[in-house]
Amino acid sequence: MPNILKDIETEAAFLELMAELKKETVWPLSYFFSHDNDINVERARLAHSKYKLEIDRFAMYLNSANPDHYKRCGALFQALHMNPVVRTTEFGEDPEEIRNGFSRYPQAEEQKIADALEFHRDYFEVFAAFNLCFRICASYEQAMKDELSFRTVECICHYVQNNKLSADSYYMIFKMLMA
Repeated sequence: MPNILKDIETEAAFLELMAELKKETVWPLSYFFSHDNDINVERARLAHSKYKLEIDRFAMYLNSANPDHYKRCGALFQALHMNPVVRTTEFGEDPEEIRNGFSRYPQAEEQKIADALEFHRDYFEVFAAFNLCFRICASYEQAMKDELSFRTVECICHYVQNNKLSADSYYMIFKMLMA
């Protein structure tokens, strides 16, 4: 894999990466629904500036021209969280109705779908940023499985959305998950 975290220091490569968020959704919703998200290019440019600023800050403080992938993914996550690039559409489904059996979904999947719809409504922007950064970070790890439990992702998204974090805190999330 090319060094995507180094490549996205250019705005063109960064904007190309943001296009991946167009189809992002929460599983199992992707199985039952098909939709496109809107990408805000102006916010993507702001996120790119924030990413570059944090990478330069890490490089200066660490006296290193090339911060590791944990720091780069943390800087990317922070930049995307502070400047939400993706805006999603609602699915028009009521999680409570699904839980109560008023749906077209298999009964065995109703609880998962209802939970995913609530999560999507409450945390989608954070989830989209985290999921992209996690996949990139995992691609640099040899022994990392590319999967986290829904509960772990939900806790991370809740933590990030409800706390004011420094760039160091964002990078420590990836350092911890990859350990």
